[in-house]
Amino acid sequence: VIGKMLSQTIPQTNLNLVTQCCNMLECLLTEDRKISDPTVIEATFIFCLVWSVGATVVQKQGFQDRDRFDKFLKQKAGFSVSDGDSMSASQLPKSSLYEYCFDVDQKRWITWKSMVTPLEIPEDSQFASILVPTVDTARSSWLLDCFCAKGKPVLFVGDSGTAKTVTIAKYLSKLDGAKNVMLNMNFSSRTTSMDVQRGVEEIVEKRTKDTYGPAMGKRLILFFDDLNMPRVDLYGTQQPIALLKTLIERQGMYDRGKELNWKKMKDFFYVGAMG
Repeated sequence: VIGKMLSQTIPQTNLNLVTQCCNMLECLLTEDRKISDPTVIEATFIFCLVWSVGATVVQKQGFQDRDRFDKFLKQKAGFSVSDGDSMSASQLPKSSLYEYCFDVDQKRWITWKSMVTPLEIPEDSQFASILVPTVDTARSSWLLDCFCAKGKPVLFVGDSGTAKTVTIAKYLSKLDGAKNVMLNMNFSSRTTSMDVQRGVEEIVEKRTKDTYGPAMGKRLILFFDDLNMPRVDLYGTQQPIALLKTLIERQGMYDRGKELNWKKMKDFFYVGAMG
């Protein structure tokens, strides 16, 4: 038993935690991989639990809750533990599960550290654009790529200066421009839902009578930074976030004109960052 409640960076409902876990399982256990080994499936499930249910668990001075969650998962799994940079699916790392990635293709646990690429600085690059690869950037980029491939919304939460924006921008800049269209929006206390709607409507095209989206054959990637900044109104609502909730859940929004027609939005992918 874990004992007292785990501390989280942002509040999460039980339903949301289960949804995140299922989304990640859907991203990893794809039909083309044809995974049938129960041991590999269980190892994948444990990995998904760590980065869905345990993703927002706090680990800092005075709050060693990730260690508690790690210990709980290992006790429930009942797998033997091993030390090293790589181990089979039938084992779990002796160190924290948060320091390892389960490679579904290799069917092995590998450290995030082993995925860090050497630093290469182009001669014509500007100092502000240089991103030094670290374990955190490697992990964030891998998770972002995992969800991006399946079109699942992603939200990065962390303190200021933890390279959330830079990591996301770096990843998005590497995507194929022929297949993806980018829309970046920085939220502030003055941002309104109308600002967000205008930004989206300006970049989409009308496809049919009530369906809108980017140019055919392309995907619109919306990156919202400082998502927590909009002002809370009299009723406790942050209107830009309420609009995003409608966009993501119902895949559309109402025209703000006289008719209030429903506008379906197709081929959208959402990425957010907040402190």
